[in-house]
Amino acid sequence: MDLKTSIISVTQGIKEAMRGDPKEILIPKNRTELGIVGQGLARTVVETTIVSAIIFPTICILLAVCSELARR
Repeated sequence: MDLKTSIISVTQGIKEAMRGDPKEILIPKNRTELGIVGQGLARTVVETTIVSAIIFPTICILLAVCSELARR
């Protein structure tokens, strides 16, 4: 498998993973290993985006509230 084919398989896996629910794993029988790698990469990106977009700001807000309460 050359470089172009492997890049295409990874991007196809990423596209398929982005379409569906990031938690569910769908692996068709004709899937290449690199497509599975792409799906895993996309899942990781989605999950880290959720963490960075929701959980991290929540922690920052809680810290700000706690420090404000501690000052009073």
